[in-house]
Amino acid sequence: LYLSTCLGACMNFSVNSSKSSTARNGGFLLSTSMKWVQFSNLHVDIPKDLTKPTITISDEPDTLYKRLSVLVKGHDKAVLDSYEYFAVLAAKELGISIKV
Repeated sequence: LYLSTCLGACMNFSVNSSKSSTARNGGFLLSTSMKWVQFSNLHVDIPKDLTKPTITISDEPDTLYKRLSVLVKGHDKAVLDSYEYFAVLAAKELGISIKV
């Protein structure tokens, strides 16, 4: 899914699906190859040619790792702290031991 939010006044427009074109909405380019769906103040763009992913069945077991190291780089310490908090919280919920 392609998600976008509408801030301020949202503009409605009609899409001519017989040809591919692009329309402007609030400074954003919107492709007519997408369907525009509105849920309250949340807008969701759904590709028209949405296909289900293929599922393959194999007798080979998944590769499991005993230890995984993750390095996250950035310039904003608050953002890095937020990522660390989320990773620790997710690991605890999944029962994964973690060292920070």
